[in-house]
Amino acid sequence: MGRIARRLLGVVTVAALTSCAGGHDDSGQASPLVGRPAPSFELPMLDGSQFRLADVSGQSIVMVDFWATWCGPCVEEMPLLVQIADEFKSQGVVFCAVNEGDDAQRIKAFQSAKKLDFPVALDQTGEAAGKYGVEGIPTLVLVDKNGVIQSVHVGYNPGIKRTLRRELLDLLAGKDLAAEAAANRAPKTSSKR
Repeated sequence: MGRIARRLLGVVTVAALTSCAGGHDDSGQASPLVGRPAPSFELPMLDGSQFRLADVSGQSIVMVDFWATWCGPCVEEMPLLVQIADEFKSQGVVFCAVNEGDDAQRIKAFQSAKKLDFPVALDQTGEAAGKYGVEGIPTLVLVDKNGVIQSVHVGYNPGIKRTLRRELLDLLAGKDLAAEAAANRAPKTSSKR
């Protein structure tokens, strides 16, 4: 098990068993990433090409999923993410599965065994995960067409397809999910005098 795997394994058991839509963790706190510009990264892809977030930022909604083949919740979630990504691909949604530490052969074997075809970026050093503050996997980040993080989902949620479909439709319609989430978290003021 690599350095990245050991680092993440400690929190995977707890964090990956839960899912917190809208960028919340199990304490109900919003992710500090929501509403901020997505950190730029460039990684080699499994197919030999390069993925640069900057190349698609500003023109596409991007689903960035941090995962690994040894992570049970990641394995459960991946087919659901691939289905949603395929459903929205024609509408300009880009999916990038950022693998944390698996070698190329293991990833290809996983894709073959699961009969899944999806783009995989190789984050062998954990640099991209570090930029996003990933402490547990799976961690899914939705980046809007302006390069702003709109949603963060930590852990596996069997209802992720429904949640993502709603969020992607809202983003495609021009909604700012981050601003709405911030407004919902803002303290309510009383009109009493």
